[in-house]
Amino acid sequence: MLKACCDCIAAGIREENEVYGSQMNRHNNMWPKSVRGIVFSLPRQLNIGDEINVKSVFLQSPQWISLSLTGDNGLNEADENNVAGLIELHFPQNIIKLKTVVNGISQSIEPENPEFNTPISIVPNYNDPESTITIKIRISQDEDTNNTQMEFEVGLSFIKCIELQHHISRIKYLKLDGDVEKVDNLQFQFA
Repeated sequence: MLKACCDCIAAGIREENEVYGSQMNRHNNMWPKSVRGIVFSLPRQLNIGDEINVKSVFLQSPQWISLSLTGDNGLNEADENNVAGLIELHFPQNIIKLKTVVNGISQSIEPENPEFNTPISIVPNYNDPESTITIKIRISQDEDTNNTQMEFEVGLSFIKCIELQHHISRIKYLKLDGDVEKVDNLQFQFA
């Protein structure tokens, strides 16, 4: 924890690919080589009102990226068979897809606005190597049912609010996958 504070104060200066803190990815020995993408261990259990903002830079001519929140499979690894929420952005088609996975069974969820199932402009210049995108996930509670839910936003657009099928305490990892060069900014805002 103290190292994280010092790194933040020192503008995050550290060795490239250092096995450190909460990032576990395909470039170090902490994470199995079979896991694709960039995986972050959440700094603490999520609660109602928490927000996660991820700003990423694309590889040149990206095809897709996804962002998901998952549980732990019991081996200190992200559980691909239990995904609390996943958002996929498909750039050439400009389509957004949402899904959850419960015990290996995937369920697609329609975005709130039907226009997100048709070509839209997710990112104005996604072929620009300097192009970035921000995805926000907010944990909230339905006022009518008191059920815990996850809200997705891409840029300034609200996409969908989905009811969690997993207990909030089981969500341990944030995973970014696809044509991502790097995470430019990862921000946790705890309520």
